[in-house]
Amino acid sequence: MKRTFISSTVAVALMFSLGTTVFADEVKSSNVNVSNSVQKIQDPQILKEIKELDANNLEKIAEVLDGIEINEENPVTRHEFADGSAIEVSINVTPSLTAQKRVSGEISPFLAAGEYTASVTMKGESVVTGGNMWVYTLNQKYKTNGTKITWNEGSPYGTFDKVWYSLWGIDSETLSVTSNPGYPDGIWATGTVKLSWDIWEGNNIQPINIKLTLSIKGDGTYTGYTAWL
Repeated sequence: MKRTFISSTVAVALMFSLGTTVFADEVKSSNVNVSNSVQKIQDPQILKEIKELDANNLEKIAEVLDGIEINEENPVTRHEFADGSAIEVSINVTPSLTAQKRVSGEISPFLAAGEYTASVTMKGESVVTGGNMWVYTLNQKYKTNGTKITWNEGSPYGTFDKVWYSLWGIDSETLSVTSNPGYPDGIWATGTVKLSWDIWEGNNIQPINIKLTLSIKGDGTYTGYTAWL
């Protein structure tokens, strides 16, 4: 019995030791990857390549973002440039509302009583480093009884994320929500955002103005739009 207990103790200790070693190796590997990424981005040639991506070209960004319409049937629009970088616009369709409509053709009072957030997002993707270089989202909170918007937050709000080595920023935002001109029981949320897409050269700011719109119907479904101003 004593020998069995000692053997079990040794086995547990060995497992703990091996697990700790594996964990330490994973942490070390992760740190190495982060360090390599930082060194790569700090390379002047890499920075130059990132800056020259089409997804950082003001004229090309404006052309792609002008006149986009996305909805439940087409929730994502992605434009990939010749150099591999891309611009993507998407909406976050309220899952419970759309799923219920597909199944029964109507919305239950329980689902309709909830608070939802409609959103339209635009972002730029890098082919050099991978991942998103910048992301802007317009959000609007609301409630619906299934046929009419019964409550909405007094103003939409925007969120902006960027990679740590970028100087991109928001110069200004104009946000508003009104009754929906096309759907009287719905609401119309807009956000006009002026963004500076200049990278690393703070004395050479180049702004771009984009208008994002959320057309929310009374049943809670919605369409997102982007336009270049």
